[in-house]
Amino acid sequence: MSAMTKPNRASLLASLKSAQSRLGYLSPQAMAEIAEGHGVSESHVYGVASFYSLLYCKPAAKHIIRLCGSLSCHFAGSNGPAESARKVLGIRPGEVTSDGLFAVESVGCLGACGAGPAALIDDRLYTRVDAEKLARLVSAVRDGEPEPADGAFGPDAARAIGGPVLTSKSVERLLCCPKPEGILSAIEASGLRGRGGAAFPTGRKWRICAESPGDAKYVVCNADEGEPGMFKDRYLLVHRPDLMLAGMKLAMRAVGAQKGYVYLRGEYHDAREELEREMGRTPDTSNIGIVSGAGAYVCGEETALLESIEGERGVSRLRPPYPPVSGLFGCPTVINNVETLSLAPLIISRGSEWFRGLGTEESRGVKLFSVSGDVKRPGLIEAPLGMTLSEILDEAEASDVKAALVGGASGTLVPTSEFGRKLCYEDLNPGAGAIIAIGEDRSMRDVVTNLMEFFEHESCGECAPCRIGTARAREILAGARQAGGAAETLRSIGETLVNASRCGLGQTASSALLDALRLFPDEFEWEAGA
Repeated sequence: MSAMTKPNRASLLASLKSAQSRLGYLSPQAMAEIAEGHGVSESHVYGVASFYSLLYCKPAAKHIIRLCGSLSCHFAGSNGPAESARKVLGIRPGEVTSDGLFAVESVGCLGACGAGPAALIDDRLYTRVDAEKLARLVSAVRDGEPEPADGAFGPDAARAIGGPVLTSKSVERLLCCPKPEGILSAIEASGLRGRGGAAFPTGRKWRICAESPGDAKYVVCNADEGEPGMFKDRYLLVHRPDLMLAGMKLAMRAVGAQKGYVYLRGEYHDAREELEREMGRTPDTSNIGIVSGAGAYVCGEETALLESIEGERGVSRLRPPYPPVSGLFGCPTVINNVETLSLAPLIISRGSEWFRGLGTEESRGVKLFSVSGDVKRPGLIEAPLGMTLSEILDEAEASDVKAALVGGASGTLVPTSEFGRKLCYEDLNPGAGAIIAIGEDRSMRDVVTNLMEFFEHESCGECAPCRIGTARAREILAGARQAGGAAETLRSIGETLVNASRCGLGQTASSALLDALRLFPDEFEWEAGA
């Protein structure tokens, strides 16, 4: 597939969002006009539009109140504001007020896990939302004078153990522009591994792309941070967009890419504003475009992300081939997340040996940990890889917890007896860095029910194990069906998800469920209807 096979599809999502902004929803006429303008069928446009949760193919409320239902916000009491909002507005779930002004939706995660409950109203993010605050926000919107957004981060949002690197306020510019081979060699020598969860060696990925044949090559920043419990990339985009852009330019130079894309979460409006502001004052960024997502967790998976940029539904591709060989529009493509790209210019500026001197033998450098849940000081903690889970939780002032979910909703459930394990790739894999502390008084059944509700909602539906398995597990956990033998059935479903799902979403959807069944078996015995 050549780079010109789909020359104008990279703007399809933007066209859909623009039309919805004007009309309030995507009317059949609007979709027909978009189809003609992009050279695709009307059925294709409808298929794409109906895939994403932030796009509406039927008339929608003028103001949509999106309340975060992720685990951290759930712990903070997000159910209360949601119920209160519907009561104040006189509507039930799925309904719109009679004047067509308001609707209330529960969403998977808004990337403000350290300041929940979080709400998004007309693209403005509000944090620590209780029933009283939400009533005030709704009243202000109704009066046409909405309150300014709170923003996701307070003054204590980021701190470092052992000295700040990525969270430093100082601006660090490259003193020189190394040649492609120099960049590749430096990144390889540093030992940097991808900070998105898979931990693939960054230098090797760049080298494969650089040596793959092709007239056109791309670099894509995966800024679709949708993992519940995660907010590190949002912080970097808001406070240090210069680092990510410098990293993109280095990667493009290293592999010979002519074009770059930042695929940004549709809910991250504050991050987009800061990124656009930085691009406006940074030279040589005219060949970097921003593609805003439209509400699909699965697009955090790199091949689903590529499909979305190409104007398709965000369904993962079967691999191989892998993106560095055949990625965006069939061309060699490097995909890294915000944190990974942000580290690259620091390595080039300070040297590979500096980076190798941080962390452990197999896990070099520093890592950003998004810490939330039952802790007194939630926020972003920067630390060298190899710190223990206990040390990170102590910094967040966690107490009276019985477990921690490491790596987000798709991560590993760790009991207190294992808090001495090191957060590094050779011991406790930190994944993308989310850590959610779970208090002693929390029900593990409630915890995994919340997680399975999330995965059921976010499943793309392409494969039966994920589509059916997540729903069936949620039904059992909610007590809607089977009681006797529930634990064994849940275990069987979880193992099927791991072994038979098409992509990483389904393969990791039951990770915490299987861990909970093993570690807390007594909490998964209940009577029918309980």
